[in-house]
Amino acid sequence: MSGQLDPMPRPTKGPFSQDLDDLFVEAIAAVRSRREIREELETLQDPPDLHAVIVANREMLFSSVREQFDRTEMVGNRLHELLVEAAGPVGAEELTGLVEGVMALRSVVDDFSLVEPSAERIHELRQIRLRMERRTNVVVPRSGDFPYDPAEALRAELYDCEYLLAEMVLREADLLAAARPRAREALEFRALETDWEVQRKDTVQALEAAVFSCALTALNTAVTEETAPRMRVKSFDGLRQSVTTERIVLTDAYERLERMIRERSDGSFGIAGPRGVGKSTLVRFFATTRGVRGLPDDEEHERSTGNRPRLGVVVSAPVAYQPRDFVLHLYAELCKRVIGGDTIARPESEPEPEPRFAGMSLRWAHAWLMVLGGGALAVTAGLLVLVGLHGPLWVAHPFADAGTLLLVVAMFTTTMQFVRNVKVNFARGTFRARRKDRVWPAVVVTALVVDGLIMVTAGNGWQSPTWQLVGAVAGALIGIPAFVLADGARDLLSRMDFPDELPFSEELQLRELAVERLRGIRYQQSFAHERSVAVKAGGAIGFDVGGKRGETRQEIAKTYPELVGDLRAFLAAVAQQHVVVIGVDELDKLRSYQDVENFLNDIKSVFGVTGCFFLVSVSEDAAAGFERRGAPFRDVFDSAFDDVLSVRLLDMRCSRKIVYGLLLGWTKPFVGLCYVLSGGLARDLRRSARELVSHRGTGDEIELGTAALAMCRREAEARADAIRHELMRDPFDALNIDLLTKVADLTPAEATAPSLLKWHDELTSWAPTAAPGELIPAAARLGSELAAFLLFAATVLEFFDPAEVGERIREAEKPGSGAKCLSTLATARRSLALSPGISIAHTRLFRTAWTMDS
Repeated sequence: MSGQLDPMPRPTKGPFSQDLDDLFVEAIAAVRSRREIREELETLQDPPDLHAVIVANREMLFSSVREQFDRTEMVGNRLHELLVEAAGPVGAEELTGLVEGVMALRSVVDDFSLVEPSAERIHELRQIRLRMERRTNVVVPRSGDFPYDPAEALRAELYDCEYLLAEMVLREADLLAAARPRAREALEFRALETDWEVQRKDTVQALEAAVFSCALTALNTAVTEETAPRMRVKSFDGLRQSVTTERIVLTDAYERLERMIRERSDGSFGIAGPRGVGKSTLVRFFATTRGVRGLPDDEEHERSTGNRPRLGVVVSAPVAYQPRDFVLHLYAELCKRVIGGDTIARPESEPEPEPRFAGMSLRWAHAWLMVLGGGALAVTAGLLVLVGLHGPLWVAHPFADAGTLLLVVAMFTTTMQFVRNVKVNFARGTFRARRKDRVWPAVVVTALVVDGLIMVTAGNGWQSPTWQLVGAVAGALIGIPAFVLADGARDLLSRMDFPDELPFSEELQLRELAVERLRGIRYQQSFAHERSVAVKAGGAIGFDVGGKRGETRQEIAKTYPELVGDLRAFLAAVAQQHVVVIGVDELDKLRSYQDVENFLNDIKSVFGVTGCFFLVSVSEDAAAGFERRGAPFRDVFDSAFDDVLSVRLLDMRCSRKIVYGLLLGWTKPFVGLCYVLSGGLARDLRRSARELVSHRGTGDEIELGTAALAMCRREAEARADAIRHELMRDPFDALNIDLLTKVADLTPAEATAPSLLKWHDELTSWAPTAAPGELIPAAARLGSELAAFLLFAATVLEFFDPAEVGERIREAEKPGSGAKCLSTLATARRSLALSPGISIAHTRLFRTAWTMDS
């Protein structure tokens, strides 16, 4: 429905709303304007298309700032609520109607954009728009007649609806802007406003940093001197971020999990791997984004899922927990995620009272006002008939006639002022003047009434038909305002019936369900109604009607099976409109294997809802247990998970993507150095890159041999100090004393590759061996760990020799390089703390492949 029509702005929620797409555009512009980016683009012979590269990674970039964005949005929603409260009862009612109307009309426009044009559909859409115009007092201007062609007519109607949406958004923005000065009088608003500004600034900076990292990756990839043994650092912004800041790089694990989700209608998957390998990043990525895009079956997948968006939530497994408490926590977080930024109804607030007036329900008030207005006007008509039957109105009392005229003018003026300047709040049963600064109507009416009564009395007008005319005017004075009030009640009733006339979006209905469920988690509502009717006779004759209505809220405690059943039902409802992804993180940090097993046994009853996928991070032991499911036993991992995905350590290719996003100037030897020193762990890779940059020299240039030697010396010294500290726990043990002596002879600050090999041989020959079945002494294990590292460090220094590293890197990257691959050395680094023997074996395998020992 684009055609030649100008696009209309989409609905907004006021001054504290934010659009991630708008922030994304601002971040791209800010990054492209940086000096180092411009200079690098001018230097490269074949510069990359930065805009296309950044847009292609949009989902991953959004995922890195999603939590900050959500926190900012929560503060903005609360500020929006305070603005609505500051707008007063009438303004709040209008704002609520505008928000509801925008959501409903947006859903209608989206639905009608997909239908086949027909006269019935066009008429239905036109009626919806006209009803909305009456609700909002916004008239859509039209030029000319409706097109005869159904497609053109439907297109024109959709354009009118878009125009109406834009006007409603502008009306909402104006009302919120007018309420802001009053809202700022409250301390809570000013504090939240400051908090929102700080958090929004943090979100903008985080998104800009993510976009900048993506740009650096593209520029580093385009560098031609990729095997040079020196690099010149051109930007440090990427290294200023925290080590824990997530840098998402799509690996085979991401694509495999995406295919597992696409191939199933539901599932529970374990995400296994060593700590620091990126399990939490993977879980959060799939719970906060649309997943991996760019796969061959993207279009087919969207058709099969009905193009349902993904909705995810990530919760952390508690160290100590009760099953019921964790399910409640998960239930509440899911409800909050569904509610999202909706501020029409706060889940924690009391439910809005039913509109009432003067103690009566709105429908009864409307009925009584109609009766009162009709009766008063009937009396007026009857008195006017009596005046007409009495004969000529004018009598020989000029003062009385003049006074009557003054009274009639006074009553008419009062009625008109009431109709024009008084607003009735039916929810509170109060009246409110719209214009409080105009005093002259009251003064004029008072003078007219006083003068009129004096003149009627002086002229003896009460003996003539004058009193009947005054009574008729008084009846009109009562009847007309009563009808005005009845019309207001009718209008409010029509607003209450609005959802029946204009269908709300399915998303809004789901939010209302989430609000109801979130209240139900904490409270149970009970209503009590009491009415009494009494007829009194005797000394006091009368008719007494009384009524009482109350609402109480009390905490309840549902049983665990009831909670699980409610949660599964709610998940099924959400899955009708979304592909639900629930992540349970930190499960591998529970105290013991038994705790993990108990936890999974308690929560696996929630699994298995169609359209819902559960991602649970588990340890490597869990993955091994799942792969042994063909054995004679069946453990909890086999019964709880449909599949277990093992997240492997980073390879050279993925490591390059991560460090390329940190700074400009990378070459492959420096990437390889950071990779082997990190052991393939993403978090340690960033630490290695930060330490590497700290060894830059004049002109921000880093020499490979100097940096590698300094980094190995620093870690060797740190490990020697750590072992010395551990041995001092028992300074009287003979083996501890002996190893302390050996360590004291080491001089890590002066280490070279030959000296490292010499110390390795000395510690290896010293380390005592244990007989089969005997425990290895602590000193022997510590000595073996240090010996393994010394061999690893010596191998690193020999491999990254600046004179030969370029050719070696190219050969190591060839397919089928086998043990020559840098991953062999990275595995040795990763195995140092787990098994010194395995580490030494991998290092020697690497050295043999490169003939370093010959």
